[in-house]
Amino acid sequence: MRRSGGGCGLHRCVVVHGRFPRGEGRQNRRAHPYRVTADLLEAAAPGAIFLHCLPAHRGEEVAGDVIDGLTSQAFPQAANRLPTAQAVLEALLGRIVADAP
Repeated sequence: MRRSGGGCGLHRCVVVHGRFPRGEGRQNRRAHPYRVTADLLEAAAPGAIFLHCLPAHRGEEVAGDVIDGLTSQAFPQAANRLPTAQAVLEALLGRIVADAP
């Protein structure tokens, strides 16, 4: 992931889990080459946005200037997670209730 290949957006998910304290462990060393930096975002297409499902580990997964930058849509994306999950649950539960005898 050294080059973004001119993509219109970069998406990063949490890969560091609670098994290892922050800043330690094999997963952090493995994830370092995949960290999203300003240089990587600049290699993307003009107007490209940055997305993250949050919580983000600044400096480990993403540089602070990227997640706090003007191209970041991480916080609006996170704000949409709850209503999206609620809509899926309502659709699934609505089907179950409607199909009940």
